[in-house]
Amino acid sequence: MARGIFFLIVDHSGAGKGSLIQGAEAALADDDTYVFAKRVITRDSDPDRESHEAVTADEFARHQKAKAFTLVWRVYDTDYGIVASYNDDLNADRHVVANVSRGVVGVAVGHFRPACVIQITAPLPVLEYRLNARDDISNLEEPLARTVMLPDEILVNHLLNTKDVETWVG
Repeated sequence: MARGIFFLIVDHSGAGKGSLIQGAEAALADDDTYVFAKRVITRDSDPDRESHEAVTADEFARHQKAKAFTLVWRVYDTDYGIVASYNDDLNADRHVVANVSRGVVGVAVGHFRPACVIQITAPLPVLEYRLNARDDISNLEEPLARTVMLPDEILVNHLLNTKDVETWVG
């Protein structure tokens, strides 16, 4: 039986992951073989940022206890989760695209087969510029200094993002 590919989009805040995912989602809007995962996050919604399901820390803990997530991680005092129902999409031969932490790539690749890791990077000056433009980053050094090494045995596809989203998906 065919199974969809789980695309794991990873790297630093400010690399443009969210913008590129939104652009790909718009470009593939008529293709029902691609599903774009909506994350559950313990932070308020922001219309200028990623569309996600905002929950309280208590709600997140209840979902986690009920095993409603297939992947969870915590970064910058914020909890993130990918709901388990995306497994149904993968089993139905649909591809799932998700913005995830580098810290869960090893677990995700081990759990979801086939999986494809796409690491979106940007030069330091580009990251600094983009992060300075965001309201939710109070300490610029923290996201820039955060390093998480991807497991050596995992094939990683690299994309250097120095352009605007229209250049990539236009």
